[in-house]
Amino acid sequence: MMASDSQKPIKTNSPPSTETELKFWSKKHHKGKIMTTQQKVLVIGATGYLGQYMVKALKEAGYWVRALSRTEQRIEPVRTFVDDLFIGEASDPATLSGICKDIDI
Repeated sequence: MMASDSQKPIKTNSPPSTETELKFWSKKHHKGKIMTTQQKVLVIGATGYLGQYMVKALKEAGYWVRALSRTEQRIEPVRTFVDDLFIGEASDPATLSGICKDIDI
């Protein structure tokens, strides 16, 4: 028997196993509209072509965004979407100490 779409959302953090569960799980975990806690995400490459779109999309979905940038000037195109700016160089481990602190994703 198939569950109807009018059912209440299934309260679970595990991935969905049916189409109906997928609809509710997607709303809760991906749309940012039903999130009860704001998850923190780190974006490496936030100043690049794809990274700029990711930063905007994540912020609009309700995430708290930390971005890695070589300089403050490079982040300017997406600065309004960034909650925390981490200055460092992805290819230099010495500059990345603490970058993942308190990050969920």
